[in-house]
Amino acid sequence: NSYDFTTGPSFDTTRLYLLSLIASLSQGPVRLVFDLEIFRKEILCMGLSTGPKQAFCIPFLCLKGYYFSEEEHCQVIDLLRVIFTHPNLRLCNQNISFDLQFLFWRFFIKAKASFDTMVAQGVLFPGTPKSLDYLASMYCENYLYWKDDGKFWIKYESDEKIWYYNCLDCVYTFEVWDAQENAIDKLGFAPQMSFMLRQFSHVQDIMLRGVKVDLEAKATISQEL
Repeated sequence: NSYDFTTGPSFDTTRLYLLSLIASLSQGPVRLVFDLEIFRKEILCMGLSTGPKQAFCIPFLCLKGYYFSEEEHCQVIDLLRVIFTHPNLRLCNQNISFDLQFLFWRFFIKAKASFDTMVAQGVLFPGTPKSLDYLASMYCENYLYWKDDGKFWIKYESDEKIWYYNCLDCVYTFEVWDAQENAIDKLGFAPQMSFMLRQFSHVQDIMLRGVKVDLEAKATISQEL
């Protein structure tokens, strides 16, 4: 595969990439896949992709500590906030609610989901597996299993491997997104998918605010089960 991945970018390269995305958004709708790699509840890096062959990985934490200086880190987050809250953004991810909560808790960015490949699989083929590796094997033209590569960073020994893995997640998700949108249209499932997408904002609010729990009742039920 002839992928165009940018990993380990300088601050200037990152800034120019994000500014180019903002410029594109000012011209009209932009389809964007994003993916976070999380380690001990912190964001290691963020992958961004505008096509099935291209991905840009922005590191935040690496083996040496913070990737950017404090000022650079803040500037990157400010640019990301413009992108993720832009009305022309069409944002997609695999299990997007999970990553959106980290985007809010770590960067205070409340983004709006446009598509979720995991949810779309449930609409198209209920009862089938919904993991990204399964979806990629089903929809992607040139599929090569890669998900076990993500287990290496449990020990966290290589920044570059994490960044490359992050980019792979993005491009596979983008290709799945393309195929699923086409399948939803051809099979007439647009109303069902639209209904599911409308639930995202409600689910996100619940995830961020939390829900009330009766601890005594929960303990009783748990014991019964």
